[in-house]
Amino acid sequence: LRDGKTATISVYQTGNVSTISTNGKPDASLSPASAPPSPDEITMVMLGALPLAMHPDPKDIAIIGWGSGLTTHTILGSSAPRSVETIEIEDAMVQGARLFGERVERAYRGPRSHLRIDDARTYFSTGARRYDVIISEPSNPWVSGGASLFTKEFYSFLKSHLHEDGVLVQWVHMYEIDDALLATMMSALASEFRHADLFIANSVDLLIVARKAP
Repeated sequence: LRDGKTATISVYQTGNVSTISTNGKPDASLSPASAPPSPDEITMVMLGALPLAMHPDPKDIAIIGWGSGLTTHTILGSSAPRSVETIEIEDAMVQGARLFGERVERAYRGPRSHLRIDDARTYFSTGARRYDVIISEPSNPWVSGGASLFTKEFYSFLKSHLHEDGVLVQWVHMYEIDDALLATMMSALASEFRHADLFIANSVDLLIVARKAP
């Protein structure tokens, strides 16, 4: 349990499932490697695996949100990326996720893994950064500060930081929001990325793989 600069981060275990939370709201849960995966794990692994499968040459990758570190760990299981930058505004989240140990080890120790403690918009704006893949996995839109990451303006901003054949992978949470809000979020993305594939990771998580061009 740690009070960070922007949030209180906690890591706790229920049975054999470990969870990391922001201000009491669970953000990611992992089971031991020997146990069946939690629904969260399927989502986080798919976030990493889909762009590797669907981009022809995913060399430079940016991930918005550290969470458990499992998506970064998954991406680094491939030899294709040369650089994986994970942008997380709250350092206490990164320190808490260390408790997941070997399940996320490559995120912390991999030489291609680069952690940036910063606001994503601020970080992308410095140095005219462009990527082959951007993975956006923020907390739910109703969590303080989260709503701005699901807007037309933010998707337009992300599009400007992708190469022409770049891919955006967006995690959309379908729980504790109504259909109208979900439709607004989907419409915002579609207004900037006209070509997209939707995947259902579990009963409450949608993943969108979006592109500028077909």
